Amino acid sequence: MAKGKGGGKAAKKAAEAEAARLAAEEECTKLDGERQKLEGEEQAKYEAEKAERQRVEAARLAMESERLHQENDSIAFFLGTRANALRAVHLKLKDDVEWRRYLACCPRPDPRLECQINGYLNTLQENPETELEFTLEHCDDNELVIGEAQELVLAAEHFGNGSKREKHLEYLSKIRSLTAAQIDRITAHILQRADEFQNAKGEVQVQAQVDAVKFGLWVNLAKNPRMKTIEIPELNFISELPKSLALASIAVRMLHVYYDELTARAQNEFMAVGGVFAVDLLALPPRRSKRGPFVRYLLALPPKKVKAWTLQQVTPLATHVSKLPYPIPPAGSDHSMAAASTTATAPPPMGITYPLPSHVLVLDTEPLVGWWDPETETWRTDGVSDVKYDDEAHTMSFQTIKLTSCALIMSRIKLLPYASWNLRPTTTSSSVLTIWPEHNPLPEPISIEVGEGWCKLQSPNKPCLQELLDNEMPPALLLRKLSDSGVHLLPENRDADFCGVIPKNDDVESKLSFDLALIAPAFMISSSKWNKEMEPEDCIFRVSEVTDYTRTEQRDCDKCFDKEKENVLTVLRKDKGCAFLPIKDQDPTMSKDLLRRITPPDDISWEAEALEPLYYAGSLSVLLKGKASESSLETVETASAAFTEALHHLIYTLRLFSFG
Repeated sequence: MAKGKGGGKAAKKAAEAEAARLAAEEECTKLDGERQKLEGEEQAKYEAEKAERQRVEAARLAMESERLHQENDSIAFFLGTRANALRAVHLKLKDDVEWRRYLACCPRPDPRLECQINGYLNTLQENPETELEFTLEHCDDNELVIGEAQELVLAAEHFGNGSKREKHLEYLSKIRSLTAAQIDRITAHILQRADEFQNAKGEVQVQAQVDAVKFGLWVNLAKNPRMKTIEIPELNFISELPKSLALASIAVRMLHVYYDELTARAQNEFMAVGGVFAVDLLALPPRRSKRGPFVRYLLALPPKKVKAWTLQQVTPLATHVSKLPYPIPPAGSDHSMAAASTTATAPPPMGITYPLPSHVLVLDTEPLVGWWDPETETWRTDGVSDVKYDDEAHTMSFQTIKLTSCALIMSRIKLLPYASWNLRPTTTSSSVLTIWPEHNPLPEPISIEVGEGWCKLQSPNKPCLQELLDNEMPPALLLRKLSDSGVHLLPENRDADFCGVIPKNDDVESKLSFDLALIAPAFMISSSKWNKEMEPEDCIFRVSEVTDYTRTEQRDCDKCFDKEKENVLTVLRKDKGCAFLPIKDQDPTMSKDLLRRITPPDDISWEAEALEPLYYAGSLSVLLKGKASESSLETVETASAAFTEALHHLIYTLRLFSFG
């Protein structure tokens, strides 16, 4: 009985525990439901408040947008007047160009006219020259046409006319391809008649040059093992031959073109400077040996002469060249397999010496020579050694096992990013833009003077840049010539990763370039250190009104922005417009509140956060009303359209905000 009584108590306790557990679970479920209900109510309240904040902010932005639209309408008359003035300037420039071409009886096509370019291309294809000098003159004409077309490419890019830009680039590519074909054809023509070019010593060495091309060809008919050096003093070319080439029946073509059509495709950061120097090993046309069989290029005996006739086999090599790999593979072997085998044992290098064009400025203390790899589309330096630059003779010399397109190369970002820059007016129709690269290899900054439709280099003051220091030219042409000289200031988006920068939104940068050009006649403008920290949609800079044009020397401009007194204003540019920022470059950090005002969330409550939204104006000239004097604003409105447009083009092409 005691045992039964104890079992009943245990069962009772278990039942009570189970009831308590169920009651606790019920209470938890009830509490959880109440909690979920409260959370739902809180979430609904938050969503409602957020929607209300978004509605209020959207209404404010709509009112702001309407105001900005009205502001843009208020300056429409000024912009229309300026556009009319620009059309008159462009029409006069067009008439001047056409008149000069007419007076000069210029035989070259006008790159603006598609029919003339197509006719020019057809003529080049249908009438190949058989004289070396005439061929190179045609190649020189090609480069003159390309030079004019390149200006149009940059102008089309500047104005956002992508279709016109692509059309011009297509013509450039076709003309350059025809130049290469012309040079190959005349080379094949000479090789087919190599015997006619032998000198008294039995040597065949042909050379010619024009402004844009230097051509040297050596044909090894004698196979003289004592031949160690090819010297072409007329071109200042020197090639030190490995013994294997001195014993081979081949031709060596050395071709220096003062342009570079390869870097546009480069997948790495390098670019060619001073054009491209190509060393090609060429197969000789087949000739009949005394033993009977035809040998492709190992036997190069003279053609057979019968009375007044010269009998010579004609093959595709009569009009085309066959480039050989180095080292030259044995007869009958696969060229690609032979080229691959060179990785195990490197062949002896060929020594090359060639002069740089007189306009080239060598910026690297230890210059690099690279070769073009068409497979990876990169400039490479492996296989090139003992690179030397003779400053006095202005020549490059190097040893290479890569007999192909070579060049003095430098990084495209050598002068990028910009550490700082400023723009100062010297008169109401001229300014000077000065740039300090972050890693400047020059002893002075880069300064460009801008006038009514032209630009001119002020510094660096180097003899090789004398043409750019002395002559006024359009912005696109000046920057292109500077780049050709090794002072590369034509950054592209593909350079951004190598520089460690994020490019700015193109629409914002374009609008800002236009804004800055318009106010430049009456204001000094400078970069701001905060620009680099901003998002791609935000650009920051500084401005200061000019009241005395005798106080706009470089030292005055530097002093103004270094001290940052009250007359220096920091400005933010977004796509919708401009706003003043309450910050200086001297400030150590940018506050979180200011960052929130610059990039507010769409549900911000300005009142709750005790913040005031930034006040935007549709353009910089409108923003400055009330801050600048009436005389300065009048100077802006009456400034030369040709001057401000040249400045607009220069600022935009330099990409001052993406790379500075």
